[in-house]
Amino acid sequence: MKKTAKIVTILMIAFIIISYASVVNAASVGVTLNSSSKLKAGDTIEVTLKIGNISAGEGIDAIVASLDYDKNVFEQVTQNNFVGLNQWNVNIYDATTQIFTMTKSAKVNTPSDVLKITLKVKNPVNVNSTTVTIKDISASGGAVDVGGTGDITVQNTSVIIQKETTTTVVPEKPNTNLPKTGEEVGIIASIAVISVIAVIAYMKYRNIQIK
Repeated sequence: MKKTAKIVTILMIAFIIISYASVVNAASVGVTLNSSSKLKAGDTIEVTLKIGNISAGEGIDAIVASLDYDKNVFEQVTQNNFVGLNQWNVNIYDATTQIFTMTKSAKVNTPSDVLKITLKVKNPVNVNSTTVTIKDISASGGAVDVGGTGDITVQNTSVIIQKETTTTVVPEKPNTNLPKTGEEVGIIASIAVISVIAVIAYMKYRNIQIK
């Protein structure tokens, strides 16, 4: 009887642990990466990371991720290129692994911008577009044993930066067929009248001579 009770107790504990783990694993965070910048040689572009759709108990206060960018297009990124937003702090960025960590002093569960990254475009730039990606993202709302969410795996997010297009403006050709002014029209009309009078006078003169 005691053995049966012990087995039942163990099964109940296991069921509670599995149920709790399922609740923890159900936690989710959505992220998006946005930019309004254009790809132009020698310029800088800005990309902004935003969190949203947070379903993680009291919220999250830590993010670990890695940056993926084309080093043929951009100069090497350092920690100076990272700026935390809305009181998020960038603790470290490793230029070799491209992994960065961020923390916040209080948990958040509402959508907000958390990070701005500035990248310098090389000169010349030989592509029409390039993709910047934040990948291997893990968010956390604290340790599970103290009521936190544990690590939450988040889907990768990317933004495509398009090359700036330049429009060539073709100057209009000047109109050489200028409309005649009133004065010019009057002169032409006078010349025409004089010409007619001269012809009539000549014809009369010829008639007189013939007679």
